[in-house]
Amino acid sequence: HAHLATGEALYLKSAQDLLNFLEITFLTPDGKALYRTYINGRATHPATLRDYAFLIRAYLDIFQITNKRSLLSRVEELTGQVEADFLTKEGELYSYARLDLPDLIREVKDIVDDEMPSGNALMLRNLQDLAILTGDKKYRKQLTALLAAMSDRVLSQPLTYAAWANAYLDDAEGVLEIAIIGKE
Repeated sequence: HAHLATGEALYLKSAQDLLNFLEITFLTPDGKALYRTYINGRATHPATLRDYAFLIRAYLDIFQITNKRSLLSRVEELTGQVEADFLTKEGELYSYARLDLPDLIREVKDIVDDEMPSGNALMLRNLQDLAILTGDKKYRKQLTALLAAMSDRVLSQPLTYAAWANAYLDDAEGVLEIAIIGKE
């Protein structure tokens, strides 16, 4: 975001370096598992929905600046992993933790926005961008399910669900798209 605001290349390089560090350190080589802590040179503890959602957001942000197709491919892989590991049996919302974990926290749904957007609200934003960038209808279908699942809550308590409300607004008003096409 600092790069977009200033045009300073160093900020973009720093963001790319950080994303590379996160990928190498916290994501398994097959992309099937993400960890959330780093202790004594080793990543441990399974990541939560927010961890995946923010990593996906980082890939999307840098992709939209660099247009490197490999970043968008990684976004699609990670989103598929979130669908497989976090999407509840109702198919509307994602759980806080992977569904295969043997504890009670997996039943919690991360929906309330606090100082950061909830995992579900951030996944909604990610799905909105993916639907636009790829044209794949499966992303539109899932984001529509998320919107429907939360509509009553967002309308009755918009400050509690601020990131949701912003996503609803973008969905209702549409997002400005600019396509620059050419050899370079």
